[in-house]
Amino acid sequence: MLIADDAIISRKLILKSAQDFRKEIIKAKTGRETIEKFKENPDIDLKLIDVQMPDMKGYDPKIEIRELNRDVIIITQSAFGLSGDREKALQAGSNDYITKPIEK
Repeated sequence: MLIADDAIISRKLILKSAQDFRKEIIKAKTGRETIEKFKENPDIDLKLIDVQMPDMKGYDPKIEIRELNRDVIIITQSAFGLSGDREKALQAGSNDYITKPIEK
């Protein structure tokens, strides 16, 4: 599982929830780092990525990862939950969209 979020508190909360069902969790703080970690670990089967990542525009990391792997599950997360965000996430290649705080 790859968790991509630039906010340390969000990463910690997600890690705490994910530890119960994932044995390996890889963390990334930026869009570029997310893509690099994904390329280094092609067996990742679940990717949880924040909408707003530093150094890349909104959905660009998701689009690039989807081009690398059509089968990986991408779940977009957002603290804001604005109208239309879910649709944008799905159009960018996400499988689903959830809002923070993420409940176990």
